[in-house]
Amino acid sequence: MRSVSLVVLVVGVLLLAGSIASAQAPAWDWTLHPPVDRAADPGDSIVWDFTVTNNTVTPSLSIIGFGASVPQPIFAHETQLWQWSDVANILPGTSYTGPFVRWEWDTTAPVGYSTSGTYRLAAPTGSPLEWKYEPASATVTPEPATCVLLLATGVPLAISRLRRRKA
Repeated sequence: MRSVSLVVLVVGVLLLAGSIASAQAPAWDWTLHPPVDRAADPGDSIVWDFTVTNNTVTPSLSIIGFGASVPQPIFAHETQLWQWSDVANILPGTSYTGPFVRWEWDTTAPVGYSTSGTYRLAAPTGSPLEWKYEPASATVTPEPATCVLLLATGVPLAISRLRRRKA
């Protein structure tokens, strides 16, 4: 009877330990800063930084791969410039923040044009590599000076037209 109780106790402890281990945070996380929905004028740049966090307690973490998947049309009005640098030896319980990617809009990019995609990082936390994904999107917006110019010419024209109608 004692051996059965001991076996039940050991199995219970192992099940409890397994459920606690599975409820822990993932080995590593990453985020883009600022997140999606960026906006910039034609000819301007949009820069995303990123943070990688090592949630483990023992091994240091190295990010060994990165990439992008952007739907068609791929970069019709923008240039993607990687500002990535190798991220190695992020100590347990710490984070690394740095530049990730910069998009430069063409000066001819039409207002309202937008694009989106997904960026990914990989870390050797098992086999195969563990990839994690973050969305990114951006839209071309009119320059504030353009809006002011349109208002500055449009309002007087509208007033003069109203005056002509009344006369």
